[in-house]
Amino acid sequence: MKTNIKQQLKKHYQTVPLAPNPDGMKQTILQMCRAMPVLEDASLPFLQFVFSQFYFIRKKVWAEQLFVILACGLALFYLPEGTKTIAVLSAATPLIMLTNVFELSRSYTYRTAEIELSTQYSLKQVMIARLTVLGMVDVLCLTILLVLSGIQLPTEIYAVVLYTVVPFLATCFGCLLILNRIKSKECNYYCVALGLCITVAIGIATVQYPKMYERAAIGGWAIVFVVTFIGMLYEVNRMLKNCVQGLEIVQLSR
Repeated sequence: MKTNIKQQLKKHYQTVPLAPNPDGMKQTILQMCRAMPVLEDASLPFLQFVFSQFYFIRKKVWAEQLFVILACGLALFYLPEGTKTIAVLSAATPLIMLTNVFELSRSYTYRTAEIELSTQYSLKQVMIARLTVLGMVDVLCLTILLVLSGIQLPTEIYAVVLYTVVPFLATCFGCLLILNRIKSKECNYYCVALGLCITVAIGIATVQYPKMYERAAIGGWAIVFVVTFIGMLYEVNRMLKNCVQGLEIVQLSR
């Protein structure tokens, strides 16, 4: 009988919850704080934020630009020197810009503008970072093409710069013009159509008007350079202003 009572009491006290110990809980919290590493400021410097955009831009963009450079390099080495080789360079540079279009328009193409507006940096700063990264890579690609062409072609370097940069700037100006006015998925197709039209137009003009690559036509190339460069800067500024106005300007396609 006595043994039975002891077993029942033991069973009863085992089911009774332990009394709370506020001091023990406080000690546990203090020990956890000592064990946890001290968190640093989570803010990200803007320069570091800019370079972090390299990881967010799809690898497909870099692969396409590399393909364009390799194709132009092969053309410079294997095609006969002269107007046709220069025309290949002029016609290829718009393709470099076209690889960037989908990155510039994805905020409203993929409906991510709300997410980008809720981050530490504003949509304008995100766009500045994206333009900076893409522009740096574009300049690198154009520089590589200029170096390759300078080695292979007897034409003056300033002329090669104009022949290479002018079609690129014209494509930039046209694509930014479209992106600032058409806020839907169709803008990408319009930009691609524009870039291909410029490429085809250069090819046709090379055959029909070969004198466009002679020294007497340099003045015309210089005028187009100035016009397209100013137009590109205007459209970049317009794009950044649109970003400041937020979702009222960046209308998402439904």
